[in-house]
Amino acid sequence: MGDWANLLPDILHIILKKLISSKDFLASVTFGAVCTSWRSVYVQVKDVIKQLPPQVIWLMLAEERDHNDKRGFFSLAKGNTRYLQLPEAKRKFCFSFPEGWLITAGEDFDLNLLHPLSRVQFQLPNLRTIPEPEIYLKYTSFPVVIRRALLTANPSFTSDFKVIIILHCDSIAFAKLGDNAWTMTKERDSFADVTCYKGNIYGLDWMGNIWVCDIEGSEPKATKLFCMKDERFVSHIERAYLVESSGELLAVFRIGVDTRPLFEGSTICTYGTTQVLVFKLNISNRSSTRLESLENRALFVGHNSSISVDALNICGCKPNSIYFTDDAEESYLAESGEDEFHTNLTECGGGRDMGVCNLMDGKIEPLFTPPSYCCVAPPLWVFPNFP
Repeated sequence: MGDWANLLPDILHIILKKLISSKDFLASVTFGAVCTSWRSVYVQVKDVIKQLPPQVIWLMLAEERDHNDKRGFFSLAKGNTRYLQLPEAKRKFCFSFPEGWLITAGEDFDLNLLHPLSRVQFQLPNLRTIPEPEIYLKYTSFPVVIRRALLTANPSFTSDFKVIIILHCDSIAFAKLGDNAWTMTKERDSFADVTCYKGNIYGLDWMGNIWVCDIEGSEPKATKLFCMKDERFVSHIERAYLVESSGELLAVFRIGVDTRPLFEGSTICTYGTTQVLVFKLNISNRSSTRLESLENRALFVGHNSSISVDALNICGCKPNSIYFTDDAEESYLAESGEDEFHTNLTECGGGRDMGVCNLMDGKIEPLFTPPSYCCVAPPLWVFPNFP
């Protein structure tokens, strides 16, 4: 048997690039763990790859009793599931970022940033450190701890970043690494999502208002820009997202995620996405336009900071589509009991409302056939990146 540790660097570069091009992300990462010489080549290449947009997308599956500290990751490209040790996420609510990181929330309201491949963690302030927690956490109970989250920079590159969260009471709070407490914006309106766009932070609330947020000054605030309600696109916003796509700011709306009777007069309840609408926002003239096509782009929404990708560069990804996971906490956590409307909704938790919507014809296809349910940590999109 040859001495693999003494392979020439040029040959190792070829091997690693082949692994990367084959979309075998786990093999690419473990390449650097073989030996010192392989690690040196891995370090040279990963610094370039880390700055590329996501090339691989995984569906992080719900916890399984049989796998204890492991979590399953379903690959869109390969169509298979691999299991990784991830005890740091056990019994934790998880929310993912396009930068490859997760935010985890425990029953004690402890929050952490976690890289699922390296398992590096950064501690964030406990949620009870927000101003007036007795007011803003009054209706917050595990696992419904935070609704949305956003990173202002990639923790893999810099420690100078902020984490912005939308509490379940729909108010915005933020903290930077090393802070002992969360800071809230002066305006406590009902925000549905926030995103970074052209150097600014924009918010969307449940009334269809677009906001710009300033979290740099001594008095963090949010300023209302305009309202989308003029479109009369939907009488009631059920799930809403903001995402930058090809230089444009988009608002995405999911309809059908609220609970409803299985049929007229039924005491049994169901839920599930029936329609997805996408609007292009024009910040300069305070207007919005409904889109019928995303061209070659695909959007990923759910328990993740929404992202747009070039579908042609990702194996198994369909263009002009919106991929969604189940983030309807109020629906999948609805309790049975005296309220007959919620009887037999689901005893399995979140994970049933997952699919792919073609924006052109509106057709929705199921996403993942094997059942994957959990009340605490239902399936969510993960965008693996080199640690």
